Amino acid sequence: IGGACIIDAMILVIDITKGVQAQTKECLVIGEVINTHLLVVLNKVDQLPEKNRDEKIKNFREKAEKF
Repeated sequence: IGGACIIDAMILVIDITKGVQAQTKECLVIGEVINTHLLVVLNKVDQLPEKNRDEKIKNFREKAEKF
């Protein structure tokens, strides 16, 4: 974290099939500490069943906005 003051932005990649893990939460805390811009990317979206893919992405997005 010592060198984190030079970070302008973070990209947090989340595996949507596994959801938020302990490491994900740790990265979010670091992002809050260094007060940077955060871009969240959902990975492995193509592995979700196509019939309810949009619904799962929407639900995940709503949960992520509460972080």
